[in-house]
Amino acid sequence: MKFRILLIAIFSLIMVSCQSGNQKTNLIGSAPDVVIAHESWSEDVAFATFTKRLLEEEGFSVKIVQVDNGYRALKNKKADLFLAYWEPNDYYKDSADTLLSLGSLYTKAKIGFVVPKYMDAHTIDDVEKFKKELGGKIYVVNPNSEGFAGLNEATKRYNFSLEMEEVTETEMISLFMERYKNKQPICITGWFPHPMLNLDHIRVLDDPFGAFSQEYNLVKYCNPSWAKEHPKLVSFFTKYDFSKEHFKVLIDKVEENNWNLDKGIDAWYKALSPEYKKLFK
Repeated sequence: MKFRILLIAIFSLIMVSCQSGNQKTNLIGSAPDVVIAHESWSEDVAFATFTKRLLEEEGFSVKIVQVDNGYRALKNKKADLFLAYWEPNDYYKDSADTLLSLGSLYTKAKIGFVVPKYMDAHTIDDVEKFKKELGGKIYVVNPNSEGFAGLNEATKRYNFSLEMEEVTETEMISLFMERYKNKQPICITGWFPHPMLNLDHIRVLDDPFGAFSQEYNLVKYCNPSWAKEHPKLVSFFTKYDFSKEHFKVLIDKVEENNWNLDKGIDAWYKALSPEYKKLFK
């Protein structure tokens, strides 16, 4: 009897040891198949949420984590994958050789000055004419970021006397929607893709001096060590991207749901997920 109990105890220890040996761990605890980092921007949230739901319906375990900088999160091993690195950009590229690019998620992204279409402004030069109506302000999100490097150039080239007031993304969208509903002038620095900036209603101002001339690609990066362990997911993400037409569906769904991002993402997923599931075949 004692010998039998001893055998059961030994067998149990072996099973526990095998299970713990097969379970990956990293800095955020027991690791799922993929940990996707996203920054706080609305489009990052949309891309990460769509991807998580898609992968989970295909049987993968997924965790998404919000970080200050997705590229740095990969470098510091806090995530396996970041979907939307704006490239070309130089920040945190000191470790580019240690990360693996899986290609673009979205191409020809753009930054610039944005106004509602009812404003009679067509170039950045025209903004100054609306100084009084604008309260002397242009609203800017994170003006010190690499992506808005063109702001300083624009200020010099267009002789702005308007104040660049820094706001959060949420504040910017709230201000824009409030002014838009009342048909009041407003100017912001916007970027595309953005799920709440519908090109049917707004105008990206022409930029004769080319202060915001650069186009970007949103690039997928992952850790090579994760890639080696998950060839099926790497194959999927290499083919995984969003066209402007697909992103326009998100914009429309957000607008249909009274600018509710969560509901818009849910409707977006229902509309497009069947097409993306084909990438697993």
